[in-house]
Amino acid sequence: MIFKFRFIFFSAIFILLFPVITKAQTNAILTAVPGLLINENAQTGGMGEIGTVATEFNFNAAYLQNPALLARNKKVIAGFINYTPLFRSLVPDINLVNIGLLFSPDGKNGFSYAMSYSSLGKITFTSPTGTPLGEYRPFEIYNSLRYARMFSTNFSLGLGYKSIYSKLGPDFMGNDYKGMSHAADIGFNYTSIMPVDEKKDIRLNIGASALNLGPKLTYGFGRYDFVPSVLKIAAMVNINLYLVNKDLITLSFSYQAQKLLVPTPPIRDQNGIVAGTDPDIGVVAGILGSFSDAPGIPIRDANGNFIYNPDNSIQIEKGSVLKEELHEIIHQFGIESRYSFSDIDLALAYRAGYFHEYASKGNRKYITTGVGIQRKAYCIDLAYYISVIARHPMGNTTVFAFSYQLFRQ
Repeated sequence: MIFKFRFIFFSAIFILLFPVITKAQTNAILTAVPGLLINENAQTGGMGEIGTVATEFNFNAAYLQNPALLARNKKVIAGFINYTPLFRSLVPDINLVNIGLLFSPDGKNGFSYAMSYSSLGKITFTSPTGTPLGEYRPFEIYNSLRYARMFSTNFSLGLGYKSIYSKLGPDFMGNDYKGMSHAADIGFNYTSIMPVDEKKDIRLNIGASALNLGPKLTYGFGRYDFVPSVLKIAAMVNINLYLVNKDLITLSFSYQAQKLLVPTPPIRDQNGIVAGTDPDIGVVAGILGSFSDAPGIPIRDANGNFIYNPDNSIQIEKGSVLKEELHEIIHQFGIESRYSFSDIDLALAYRAGYFHEYASKGNRKYITTGVGIQRKAYCIDLAYYISVIARHPMGNTTVFAFSYQLFRQ
């Protein structure tokens, strides 16, 4: 049973977030609770999953990728629900539901609560001899509280706390297959509006966030794994065109880079680590070391064996350490076109984006597209993923969202 469960658990983590690995040199980074990295928002999902910056119409991004977006000089009371049927090309019953509430009473301070529930499908557990032990539906729940404050008309800072609960198997032989942890989020947002003329202005938005900063998580067996701490930096340019009839056209262009803040796996041989650094370190050391711990690409002889140095380390291709560190950065691109009809309080939006992860680090590459419609206080959004890689689990994924603005000024 234990072997069966551990195989399912760690294989699932690898398949769900790092599904397509090429035959080239690979060194993907694995963490516990990878569901924290899955996009849950249809508005950001349509724009290449960019949510560290957002248009003034997308307040949902504050719940997930940047707490500083809670305070943006807008009085607002709002709620939302997102639903994502995940990995339908592989399994039929993995679902993600995300709900949240936002309250900014004065535009200077913002508060939010969000809850994410992941149902990871039905698994049949068996004993080491193959005897069925029953079925179980693993699940994960994340609860988060966030606060942000405007420190000037342009700059806001946000903080957040989240609890993490993961239950991946039934209680058996003294182990409940339960993992619990907590984490902190921090983010900042800078916005500048530059008038061009009476019919046009340009809005620049720069943001950064560090998410899921917390202790390791364990499911037992004496193993402790890092949670997926991640750094995100993004920029967005919005062009607002004011028409004669008071309608508004908004064109948005955005870019985001993100990197995991956890150790890169070293290269090992039968005697231990021969390149890179030992990942069995503390959380703070792992975050700081994540920018310089890549082992690089080993040089091999004609038989495919490592070539050793006198100190028993192995020879590494020149420049490959820096190259691997740079390949750990995920690049995201997104655009949005929005037309707002002032006389009937209606807005239509079209979004597109691209998500690029290097092959050696997971090979997630997909095009995203999405649409949105807002009628008065109600907003419905849809995002759709088109995989560039054949049989990618994220291919054909659809994200649905509904939000309601009780008050906005």
